[in-house]
Amino acid sequence: MLVNKSAEYPEPDEEEASNEALLHDPESLKCTLPCVLPPQMAVLFCPLPGQGHHLKWWLTKYFADNLDIFYMFAEMGNNERTEMQHKFRDSPNPSVFVTTPKVGGTGLNLTAAHHAILTQKFWVLNEQWQAFARVVRLGQNRVPQTWLLNTGPNGYENRASDIHHLSGVAQMRVLHGLMN
Repeated sequence: MLVNKSAEYPEPDEEEASNEALLHDPESLKCTLPCVLPPQMAVLFCPLPGQGHHLKWWLTKYFADNLDIFYMFAEMGNNERTEMQHKFRDSPNPSVFVTTPKVGGTGLNLTAAHHAILTQKFWVLNEQWQAFARVVRLGQNRVPQTWLLNTGPNGYENRASDIHHLSGVAQMRVLHGLMN
């Protein structure tokens, strides 16, 4: 059914008129919340302690002016570890937290990080998952990016992947009773 009448709209009241004026005022469109993004934070997991120490040295040598660099090693006491985690979490600058899986254990919470980076695959796949789990946890208010650096073809990562695959196959065989 076609209607030949024109649509009738009520006259805008005072509140609607002021809202209409706000839409066309560029000053009203400015961000009222803090428009500054929080600084980026990354956790670098190095499978070997020597790699972590070298990476900390390299970052300090070339990026110390632009980054807050934190280095946690296995021999640190619990109080030192907790204090370092709090400094990392509360840092107002872009930060990097360098650590190894040996540091693992209870209470290591690095949810302040925006990025979790494995410098190379771990020989034990569960250690790799646990490293990512230190950053990706329940209660997180953002989704961190996880990265796995690759050395290229025929490198260490390919051998580690083969071992992960063979280990998974062996576990499935045991779980399904196919041990022969």
